[in-house]
Amino acid sequence: MDLLSECRGYINEAIGIAPKIEPFHKAQGNKLPYFISDSYNIYHFCFLERNFVLLIPKDLLAYTPAEFSNHVEIVRKGLAIDVILLLPELTGYNRKRLIGYKVPFIVPRKQIYLPDLMIDLREHFKNEREERKGYLSPSAQVVFLYCILHKRNPLFPRDLVGGLTYSRMTLNRAFDELVYFELAGKAFPGRDKLLQFSGDWKELWQKALPFLRSPVKKRVFVVGNILNKDKFLLSGLSALSQQSMISDEKVMTYALEKNSFEELCGDYRLEVIPAAEGAVAKIEIWNYSPNLLSKSKNVDPFSLYLSLKDNQDERIHGELEAMMEGIAW
Repeated sequence: MDLLSECRGYINEAIGIAPKIEPFHKAQGNKLPYFISDSYNIYHFCFLERNFVLLIPKDLLAYTPAEFSNHVEIVRKGLAIDVILLLPELTGYNRKRLIGYKVPFIVPRKQIYLPDLMIDLREHFKNEREERKGYLSPSAQVVFLYCILHKRNPLFPRDLVGGLTYSRMTLNRAFDELVYFELAGKAFPGRDKLLQFSGDWKELWQKALPFLRSPVKKRVFVVGNILNKDKFLLSGLSALSQQSMISDEKVMTYALEKNSFEELCGDYRLEVIPAAEGAVAKIEIWNYSPNLLSKSKNVDPFSLYLSLKDNQDERIHGELEAMMEGIAW
C-alpha cells in the first residue's frame, strides 16, 4: 500500500471521514521556490471542509524538523493555504520538535497532529535508542557486510541501490545506525549523506562484532521434492565443509529469507518435520536475503561465521577462525 492510501485509510479508520487527496496543479506550483517542488511531492488535501497543501518529502532524512517548519511556512505564505506534512515514519524526538514548531503532520498508524482542527491523535512512538537496542538492524548489518565484502568506502546511499534491493530511505536509516554505533562517520556534501569508514576492515569487523547477530531466525527440516536445489545457497555446516576439514551433515543445509521459504513451500508443497530423519533438506530461515551478499553457491563468510559462532563444538570454532584468517582483508 502506498503512503497516500495508508493516509486515507488511517484517517478514515481513526476519525470516520476519509480525506480527498488530489495531485497539485502545476500552475500553482510555479508560485513556489524550485527547491520546494524539487524536494517534495505536493498534493491538494481536503478534509472536514478545509483545504490544505500536503507535502511529502522525497528524502525523509534530508531535513531537520526546523527546516521542515521553515519549508511549511514558505509554502503557506506562497499559496495562502495551510500546509500538512505527510511522513512515512518519525522518531519520538523529532515528533516532539515538530509539535514544538506547531507543524501539522500525519504519520499513518502513528499520529495525526492538526492543531488548527484541534486534532491530536497518537499511538506509541518509540525512543530512537530503544528502537536500536544493542544490535544493528538486519538492513544495517547487510549494508555493513556488503561494504566489507566489496571494500566500499566512502559511499552515498545511491551507490548501494544497484547492489542491494533496499529503498533509499532504508539505506539512509542503515547509515544512521552505523554512525550511532560508531562504526562510521557521516558527512553531508550538498544534500546527500556520505558514509565514511575509518581504520582497516579487519579492525572494523572486530569492533562491530558485539553489534552483529546471527542472521538465522529458525532452522527447520523439510520433506518434499525440491527441484533446482543448486539455485539455493549452501549454509551452516554444508557451507563450512566446502572450505574446511569439517564433515557435512547427512542432510544439506540451505539459507533462505522468510518470504523465499514460504514461496518454496508453496511451489514444491514442502512440509516441515520435527527431526532430520527422512528430511530432504535443512532450511535456515534468515532475517535478510543471503543472496544480497553472495553470488557463489555458498553464503558469504561473514554471515556464515555469525550463524555458527555460538555453536559449542570446538572443532567448528577452530575452522571458523581459520576461515576468517584466510579472508583477504
